[in-house]
Amino acid sequence: MSTSEAPGPQPALRPAPGVASEPFDLAGLIGAFRRRLPLLLAITLSVTVLAVLASLVMTPIYAATATIKVDPTQRPLLEAGSSANAAAPDQSVIDTEVSILDSRAVAEGVVRRLNLVQDPEFGERPGPLDWLVGHHHQVRTPGDDALTRTVSRVRKSLSVQRDGATFLINVVFKSKDAGKAARIANSFADEYIGFSLKTRVEAASQRSVWLNQRLSALGDQAQQADAALAHYRSATGLVSGSIASGAGAGTVNDQQIASITTALTTAEADAAAAASNANAAHNQMSRGGMDAVAQVLSSPTITDLRRQRAEVGREQAQINARYGPKHPDAVRVQQQLEGLDQQIQDEARRIISGLDNDARAAEARVAAMRSQLNALKGEQTAHSAASVQADSLERRAEASRTIYNQVAQTAQSTTQQEHLDETPGRIMMRADAADKPVFPNKPLFAALGLVLGFILGVGAVLIAEVLDGGIRTVEQVERELGVPFIASIPLLTKQQLAASQTRTPWDFLLQKPMSGFGEAFRTIRSALLLPLDHKSACVVCLTSAVPHEGKTVTAISLARTMAMAGDRVCLVDCDLRRDVVSSLLADKPENGLLEVLRGKARLDDVLLPDAVPGLDLLPLAHVTFTPRDVFGSEATRTLIEALRGRYDCILLDAPPLMAVADARQLALLADVTVMIARWKSTSRVAVRSALHRLASDGATVSGVVLTMVDPRDRGALTQSDSLYYYSDYGKYYTD
Repeated sequence: MSTSEAPGPQPALRPAPGVASEPFDLAGLIGAFRRRLPLLLAITLSVTVLAVLASLVMTPIYAATATIKVDPTQRPLLEAGSSANAAAPDQSVIDTEVSILDSRAVAEGVVRRLNLVQDPEFGERPGPLDWLVGHHHQVRTPGDDALTRTVSRVRKSLSVQRDGATFLINVVFKSKDAGKAARIANSFADEYIGFSLKTRVEAASQRSVWLNQRLSALGDQAQQADAALAHYRSATGLVSGSIASGAGAGTVNDQQIASITTALTTAEADAAAAASNANAAHNQMSRGGMDAVAQVLSSPTITDLRRQRAEVGREQAQINARYGPKHPDAVRVQQQLEGLDQQIQDEARRIISGLDNDARAAEARVAAMRSQLNALKGEQTAHSAASVQADSLERRAEASRTIYNQVAQTAQSTTQQEHLDETPGRIMMRADAADKPVFPNKPLFAALGLVLGFILGVGAVLIAEVLDGGIRTVEQVERELGVPFIASIPLLTKQQLAASQTRTPWDFLLQKPMSGFGEAFRTIRSALLLPLDHKSACVVCLTSAVPHEGKTVTAISLARTMAMAGDRVCLVDCDLRRDVVSSLLADKPENGLLEVLRGKARLDDVLLPDAVPGLDLLPLAHVTFTPRDVFGSEATRTLIEALRGRYDCILLDAPPLMAVADARQLALLADVTVMIARWKSTSRVAVRSALHRLASDGATVSGVVLTMVDPRDRGALTQSDSLYYYSDYGKYYTD
């Protein structure tokens, strides 16, 4: 391999090209859950088991339900006389009955009926001294604290609810005993019926007493009003009228005026009609004779006479035609005709004369009535004040009678209500003892435990991810550390080492050069040498932020990989506090790097060949702790330049940068620095701090290499990491 110059300086702590900062990484989130799947499953199963165990140890609670139907059409007593169908049922009645069922009064009645004060579940828990003083044998009164507390506990176990939009009310009671729950639920229903009946009877009785008192007072008022009206009428000569009919009350004079006014109106109408008939008859007679008068034409008598004349006329015509006008029969018939004509004339005059007489008589009656009416009106003024006062007394008396009648009707209904055994509700279904408890619901507890456990597990996974400061993915290296990612070195398991009959990773590399482990180092070699322009040798400093990152294993393995590829490589052990490189040698050397730098040994005498041709080792003969600035001296720079002339690549195995200051000086002597970090173990904060120090010193960082990456933990990797696909292309390797 020809020598080349080192690449130009690269800015440290910069994001790699093409890597965008995304606010949400779905693939990363899925990978996090895959990595933390054991934690998620452990928390989920633990909480689920705890929930199931809790449901098993909890005291079961049973529920019993009694159903009551409420009739909302029953009206208050004061509306007893109204129609039942006058309006739709008031829905508030149902809500009122629900409130009554859930009231403290009904609950107290149930507690007293069943003596729940002595019940161990709801009653008073006797203390150790209560047996001495006989406290538990005391008579409970409504004001007793024990009774009050018992009622409160019972009401907490009671649930009264309306069944949808129906008129049914469900009384649900919960207890540790199924039979007790049913018994108390039924007692609530019975107590409600009795309470409602008692309340209605008491209310009816109170109303009855009040209404009777009111009725007595109203009766006296009505009687006084009637007596006052009768006395006034008697004193003023007034007569009574009907207010309902609209006649009103007044004097005899008023009644006479009203009667004469009505008769006068009728008489005037009759007189006008009679005069009209007489005038019409005279007009008709002047134009066409008496035969033109309508009354004459419509007279039955004249009609009959004319019929007779027509018959005689027909007979005359027959006789004249047979015997001639001189015949005695013809003379006789002629005389009959003249007699009938005379009768018709007399009857017509009589009719016309009658019309005139009727008109004069009607006019006379009208005049008489007008005279009488005028006289009565003259007397009416004196009685006006009396009529007004009588009307007022009449209205007052009528109002008193109306109120009295209404109250009397209500009092009668109230009295009947006292003897009725009716309540607004009735029991439709009594409660039965339940077979299964309503609490705890074991399947529900298990489901809730599963959901809660899953939620807590997800939270634990997220918290673990937030608190996890290790480096796992390519994105974390390039986005968070700001340097390029070079490669991931797979973890060698004990089984793999045993199968290859080797003890160290660098020996495994010799046995399995085409393994995934060896391919990772070839990737590192390509990343380091491809950017060079083939003008000079490359000096690479391998360091880490903290110890135990696999830095020396990486350095030795990379050196052997380069040598097997045909490069001339020198591995310099620069970790003065450890001498791992010397373990590659069969015998411990007497002189090493420090002796060369101090001028006590020649470089050619210290360089030792490795088992791989092309690789020379510059080890440490002794572990040294010295305050002297070993790598900042001119001797070190001279040594590096001497090595450049002999090798294609010089690898400096430097100590951890955060622990020893030597690494920072070695990074300045090298062309590029490679940061080694242990997968999932090394803190990103530590690596970032180390990179910042290198950047502040002006060192060029080539990138980060992740060591001991487990390709089997696919959930901890991302698709941008080549080891993510290790199981897919593993057939290419000879692991």
